[in-house]
Amino acid sequence: MSAMRQILAGIAVGLISLIILLGGLTLAIAEGTTTVPAPPPTHTATLPPVQPGDPTFTPSPIPQTPATPIATSECAFPLGWEPLLLNEGDKLA
Repeated sequence: MSAMRQILAGIAVGLISLIILLGGLTLAIAEGTTTVPAPPPTHTATLPPVQPGDPTFTPSPIPQTPATPIATSECAFPLGWEPLLLNEGDKLA
């Protein structure tokens, strides 16, 4: 009876191993062909037409003003001052 039990246990282990092997092969074959289907098209609600002059819930654009005022005229240099022109790479120290 012990021999029969060992034979059945061996067959069971062999079948389990075969199932694991076939599952691994199936996953390996299917790995490169997996594609995600495109989502189905959905219907979107259309907005009712807005007549000119009707109020809407969208804010109106606010005109942007420059942050710094633009200089309109040059100031005169005080007596004794000379203009200094700086070029790229010049150092003041």
